[in-house]
Amino acid sequence: MARRWLVTVVLSVVALLMPVGSALAQCILYAGQAADEDERDLLILDVATGLGTPVGDIGAETTGLAYNTFNGIMYGSTAQIVTGTLPNEALITIDLTTGEGTEVGEFNVMRTMADLAFDATTGLLYGWRAQSTGDLYTIDLMTGMATLVGESGLDLSGGQGLTFGPGNRLYLAGEGTEGRLWTIDKMTGLPISSRQLSGYSTDDNINALAFDGKTIYGVTNGNSELITIDPNSGHITTIGHAGVPEEDNVDAIEFVCRQASPAAHHLTLVVIAAGLLAIGVAVLRGRLRESF
Repeated sequence: MARRWLVTVVLSVVALLMPVGSALAQCILYAGQAADEDERDLLILDVATGLGTPVGDIGAETTGLAYNTFNGIMYGSTAQIVTGTLPNEALITIDLTTGEGTEVGEFNVMRTMADLAFDATTGLLYGWRAQSTGDLYTIDLMTGMATLVGESGLDLSGGQGLTFGPGNRLYLAGEGTEGRLWTIDKMTGLPISSRQLSGYSTDDNINALAFDGKTIYGVTNGNSELITIDPNSGHITTIGHAGVPEEDNVDAIEFVCRQASPAAHHLTLVVIAAGLLAIGVAVLRGRLRESF
C-alpha cells in the first residue's frame, strides 16, 4: 500500500515536470490620455480598480492604442488637436518604458483613427475613422498611411472603441453604453451582427476597447470609467474611475500580454516536485518502520 502511494507521488512529480503547453500570460493594461487635454501621458491601469499610474509623456494626446505581438511594439493614433510635439492625425510608436512617442506618419484621411486594433493572426493593423459615419481602415506600419477597407453604413455617436475579441472577431462599440456592440467583417468593413448593451448607469460614449484574451474592457467618456463588456449578453460591468484621480481623460487602452519566463516557471515546478517527492519518501519510511 505504501509503495503504491509512493508510485502515485512519483507519477505526480513526473507530470509536473513535463513541458506545459502554454504558461499563464502576464497582462498589463496601458492607457493613453485623452484628446484636447493638457495631460498626454502613457498610463498603466489597475484592472481591479481603474487607477492609473503615469509612465511618461507621449508627446501628443492619443485616441487609440494597439500592441503588435509580432514585433513587440505599441502603436498609437494621435488626436485631431494635439498640444505636444508630435503631429496630429498620425500613427506613432510608444516606448513602454518611458512613454515617449515617435512619429511613423500621417493617416492622410479626413479626421484621425478613433481606435486601433491588431489582428494577431495576420499582423495587420486596423483603425476606425473617427466620425459619425466611421469606417474600417488598414494602416501601413512603415508609413502610417490608412487605406479604406470598406464603408460600414453605420450611423454612430462619439467614442468608437475597436478590438479583436473572443474567436478573433473584430468588435466595435460606436453607439455608446445604451447602443449596440457590433462585430465587423475585417475583409469588407461591414457589420456582421450586434448585441444590445445594458447595465451601465448613464448613456455615455465608449472611447476605446481592449481584450486580454478572456475579457473585453472599455473606457467611457464623460464618466471616465473602466468597464467590462460581455460580448454574449451585452452586459456592462463598471470597475471604477479610469486613470489618474480627478482627471477625466483616458481615451485609449490596450493590453500587453507576455508569457511568464519558461525558466522561472520550470524552477517553480521543480521546487514543488522536490517537496512532494520528499514528503512521499518520508511517509514511506515511516510506514516501513511500522511494519517491522
